[in-house]
Amino acid sequence: TRLARVFVAQGVEKIRLTGGEPLVRRNIEKLIEMLAAIPNIDLTLTTNGSLLAAQAAALRQAGLNRITVSVDALDDDLFRRMSAGAAVCPRFWRESVPPKVQGSDRSRSTAWCNAA
Repeated sequence: TRLARVFVAQGVEKIRLTGGEPLVRRNIEKLIEMLAAIPNIDLTLTTNGSLLAAQAAALRQAGLNRITVSVDALDDDLFRRMSAGAAVCPRFWRESVPPKVQGSDRSRSTAWCNAA
C-alpha cells in the first residue's frame, strides 16, 4: 500500500485490482482493507466471477465499493465453447450470485457490482 499512497499523492484517483484472477490471492480482503483506508481513491476489482459468491460479503466488509464481473459472452453455450467448458457462465450471475449482491433488481447489476 506504500506505493499506492505515493501514486495517490501524485494525483492518482483510481486503483483497480485485476490480472489473472484477483480473488485467488490469499488474504485479498486484507489488501482491500488496506487500500480502502487510503483517502480519496476509487477502489475497484475486476473478476471473472468464479469465486465471487463465496467472497462478496467479505470484500464489501473490507471496503470494496465496486466490482466489475467480466464475461466473454452472454450466451451460455458460446461462453462454454470460448472458455473450454468452464463452469462459470452468465447463468452463474443469474443463479449463483446471491440476490443481496445482485441488488433488488436482478435484471441489472448493483451500484457496486457491474457486469461487463
